[in-house]
Amino acid sequence: MGPLGAYHVVLLCSPALSALAAWALLRRVARAGPFTAAGAALTYAFCPYALGSMANGQTAKIQLWILPLVLLFLSRIVSGPRVRAAAIGLLVATLAGAFTSPSTALFLPFSALCLVGWELACAQERRRFVLRRGFLGLLLLAAALMAVNIVHVRQSPLAAVDTPMAATLPADDELTPRRFSYENASLNSSSDSGWPP
Repeated sequence: MGPLGAYHVVLLCSPALSALAAWALLRRVARAGPFTAAGAALTYAFCPYALGSMANGQTAKIQLWILPLVLLFLSRIVSGPRVRAAAIGLLVATLAGAFTSPSTALFLPFSALCLVGWELACAQERRRFVLRRGFLGLLLLAAALMAVNIVHVRQSPLAAVDTPMAATLPADDELTPRRFSYENASLNSSSDSGWPP
């Protein structure tokens, strides 16, 4: 397939995955109808941020499916019957999101807190149960993000450097501007440039 083919696959699949994940989240959390959720999900998938990122070729920033998918699994942990499957899904989605789109993964902790708060506000008689499950989901999310942070720090080129940063800066004489002179400049004569005289 090659890098260009992979780029086109990401470019084509990301809006569809974003719309699908947002649709499922809206159906579960907001209890929206299928057409209302579809309209809102398409608006989310083709928002100006996503279109601008697509136009600039920033494939990491068009991975907007991460946010609703992680929130969907978190919602299933908080109020769903199968916690183990939802916990595995939350960990996998968080790790995939943090490695493919770190800029989108930055919004996960705040969004997760908002979702747990929403689920807590909507729960009438099961507040303690929802609070316990919400804490479990937030703990899993934090553990996955910490693991990604540890991997990123270990792979950083600065992790292997034992010298202070000042030693890597250029010397002062390299930073001072120099006067232009024709002696140092290359002349674009016909013999240098390859153009006929």
